[in-house]
Amino acid sequence: SLPLTEVCEAISKQDWKHLLMHDQLKVALDSSSIFIDYKEGPITFAPTYKYDVDTDVYDTSEKKRTPAWCDRILFKSNNGREIDVKNYRRSEITSSDHKPVMGLYTCDVLSIDKDKLMEIERDLYEQSKHLSEQQMKSEADALSPKIGSVVAHRTLLKSSQNTPKGLRKSETPENSPGKRKLVASATSSDSNRDILNQYLLSMTTIVQHLSGTFTNVDLIKSAVNLLGSTVKATITFVNSVPDNPINVEFIEKLTTTFGTLAGCAKVAVENKENKEFFDKLEQQAKKLVDVVKMYVTYY
Repeated sequence: SLPLTEVCEAISKQDWKHLLMHDQLKVALDSSSIFIDYKEGPITFAPTYKYDVDTDVYDTSEKKRTPAWCDRILFKSNNGREIDVKNYRRSEITSSDHKPVMGLYTCDVLSIDKDKLMEIERDLYEQSKHLSEQQMKSEADALSPKIGSVVAHRTLLKSSQNTPKGLRKSETPENSPGKRKLVASATSSDSNRDILNQYLLSMTTIVQHLSGTFTNVDLIKSAVNLLGSTVKATITFVNSVPDNPINVEFIEKLTTTFGTLAGCAKVAVENKENKEFFDKLEQQAKKLVDVVKMYVTYY
């Protein structure tokens, strides 16, 4: 609700408090007029929209849209369980006119069937090693997220409700009966590296399938969707590894690289007859694999 010049001046001073006083969503949340009982992490980053694509410059088109926080993550706790915001920030990708927002959260759960969790992970891993092209298409259709640099990147860290391998149960500090808190177990570095190598093998297999999909839009989408799911699983596992100072850097590199890859995929799909765009997609997919190869050595 502020004029463009005032907003730009506040951004240059990083005066987020002043801007948030006039942010429509925050005002509505504070007044409980919408999204009752939903919360949001503290905003300590610049407005995320609207940028000129491939730049860090706000809209210079004729419309000159006023910068705003158009990308948000809201959360709500059921049954009084706490959700703790560990990290809430924006990505600095330039392939979109948005700066996607990401968050890291922890929460209490009642229980987890560890044997069932491990069984599902093993099944998914085995399936990814033997994917035919038709299976890739079917699997991606079942997952159904759409390719797009904003959609794919924005959902990466939001899926932290998927409990990673290597978690154990322990009592919460208040030792309330029946209530359990998930904490990361101390796994050996060899074990951590083995698990990450499994995810790396899955990504490598998918990228190999991607290499032969030029002009096949469905298979491009399928491969990128599967890569996105594997990246999510990798990030979830990395978050479960305690006290590793490289975690944040690794996750940021993964999300940034995949965000760029998703943007390349969108362009390749829209220009399916132009091999130059597909080659860029393939190069970015190989970069994603290289990122995992590089960081595996730290675990």
